Amino acid sequence: MMIRYMTVTRAPGSLTKPMIRILNRLLIKAGFEIGVSIEVKYEQGIITIRKLIKKQ
Repeated sequence: MMIRYMTVTRAPGSLTKPMIRILNRLLIKAGFEIGVSIEVKYEQGIITIRKLIKKQ
């Protein structure tokens, strides 16, 4: 398991839109290569990002 602590920031050009930017080598280590499809699930206080497996 890898853990990274981050801060929610303000989106460029906005005073009210929150933004989380994930851009680092840990994405590749966790299996999130460029072009992979993902699912983002939002719950109160929790955001889950899952890699979608292509069915053959």
